[in-house]
Amino acid sequence: KQHPPNNTSIEHEKEAAASVAVVVPRRRRGRDRGRRVVENDQDNQKPSGIIPSSLMTTTTTTPLVAQTVTMADCLACSGCVTTAETVLVEQHSLQTLEQTLCEHKDMLIICMTISPASWADLARKLLGQSSLTITLKRKVTSFLQHKCRARIVLDGRVPLEWSLQEAAREFCHNYTVRQHQQQQQTSIPPPTVALSSTKIQHINGTVQECTTRPESRLPLLSSSCPALVCLVEKSTPAAVPHLSTTQSPMAMAGSFFKFQSSRDCHHYYYYYHVAIMPCHDKKLEASRRDLQINNNQDDDDGTTRPLVDLVITTSELWTLLCTSANSNDANHVFQYIQNLEMANVSTSLHQEWNKEDFTGLLTLKHGKQKHVNHHSDDVSSSNSFFSYGSGGYADYIFRFASRQLFGYEVVDDDDDDLPWMPVVETTSINRRRVVSARVAAVHKKRRDHHQVALYQHAKDGTFSCARQSPLDVPVLRFATAYGLQNIQRVLQSAPFSTTDDADLLVFDYVEAMACPSGCPNGGGQIREANNLRETPTETRERVSQTIQIMKSDRSRGGDDDDDDGMHDAVDSYPYDLCPTGPFGEDAKRILHTRFHVVPPMQHTMGAAAGVDVKDTQW
Repeated sequence: KQHPPNNTSIEHEKEAAASVAVVVPRRRRGRDRGRRVVENDQDNQKPSGIIPSSLMTTTTTTPLVAQTVTMADCLACSGCVTTAETVLVEQHSLQTLEQTLCEHKDMLIICMTISPASWADLARKLLGQSSLTITLKRKVTSFLQHKCRARIVLDGRVPLEWSLQEAAREFCHNYTVRQHQQQQQTSIPPPTVALSSTKIQHINGTVQECTTRPESRLPLLSSSCPALVCLVEKSTPAAVPHLSTTQSPMAMAGSFFKFQSSRDCHHYYYYYHVAIMPCHDKKLEASRRDLQINNNQDDDDGTTRPLVDLVITTSELWTLLCTSANSNDANHVFQYIQNLEMANVSTSLHQEWNKEDFTGLLTLKHGKQKHVNHHSDDVSSSNSFFSYGSGGYADYIFRFASRQLFGYEVVDDDDDDLPWMPVVETTSINRRRVVSARVAAVHKKRRDHHQVALYQHAKDGTFSCARQSPLDVPVLRFATAYGLQNIQRVLQSAPFSTTDDADLLVFDYVEAMACPSGCPNGGGQIREANNLRETPTETRERVSQTIQIMKSDRSRGGDDDDDDGMHDAVDSYPYDLCPTGPFGEDAKRILHTRFHVVPPMQHTMGAAAGVDVKDTQW
């Protein structure tokens, strides 16, 4: 066997690749404040046209030292909502992947995870209006095996199932606690910075070992969108305890590769996990120190390794395909993929994972996924609502909680889907905006803000999703909020907002995504316009096609010959590593994460010293 790579050197190289040279100006004090000092150029010539020679000063300044900024620094700073694009590109890019493959050849086992939205966008680009087939998945897997030496390609729907199950149990636990009035008034946690998945540092420098995960509280906010998490951590501290602590599917996949291989092979630092995602902000999520585990389980030597080593977007994968096919034309790229051999496919994690000679695709059995919307609507209109496009957290948890908490089984057949309805905004008189009837109608039609409720009927005590009388009591209220405008409406409600005129948030769970229409419209998806900005019509058509393919992928019958137990493996896998069971102490340690309040950036000079930057008006 190959000796494991020097993990310390790899981490130093990654930190160097992640750093961006920036110049930090020195603060001038005393008489030097406001005085401009101009240094001579390299040829010792006096600068002309800037300051008269009579006013030139002989004062010399020390050359400014270039500082480095990593993504960890961006996560700990509240100066902006998201991180700098340059930092993202430096650490998570195709160049980084190629460099890693060259420098550590035959020393790392490459494992990849492809998001369902990325699969659908590839199918849209290659197949047009066709549905996503297992054949295309196997062909793309074969390409990644030849180009990137990938041993395992994990279908993103597999860790999505794990994340949905754990998130549903987390919600039911919090709902039960609230019903028994055991949840105390939510308080804003103190600012902290993550050092690893088990260590945090307080603002006073104290380092704390965390053996348990913090408890989330209702109303619960989904946390699979990293842009939402950044927005909440940096701008809405009161909402941090309400973020779901369940890991995102990408992090779940990382836990699978790192912990499972550690248990079976005891060399989990061999496994290099690459995730292909529809969003650039997933690169930011992968750099969170909360998603880093110790290199040695038995000996905490202070070194850590991320659950996700590298993230590339769907468009970057498309660039890699075009480069290999020597063409940007989709037909030529499709023909190039068709000429590749068919990769192996497995529908059982437990049977194939321990086989050292197995390479191929780990995927779900088509047609076996629970709670599928089989009703295939025409999504040519941009206003179609698709509750599974971003993972289907609200839909899945609503059905799970209805059965678990109230014994009501939500019927799911061709003619009965959850009755999602647009949220009607109630605005107080003093904050009401006057708009024309035409603009109001357009906003109502295109709003990505929907709700569904489960009612207990006053007449006979039964449950249903339809309100039959004014006396019926809503026992579950769920919502989806896509786009920053809708997210801001949610975060400006109590208990997230402390203003006196804040409306009370009536929902128990909110699935929130920063992108309009959710993950199918992620910033890392393949754009139709070449080097040009997409028109709104092009964007709507592209997203609609991607959504149609995602629907068909979830509702289509199986085309495999094997009917063996991937679904059984999906149900049981996360808890093989968690003897205490679902949402137990082991599950909270492995399958959950934590979030932090980032203190606001303040002015340090002048009359505005001590005032938050966000509260300053220029």
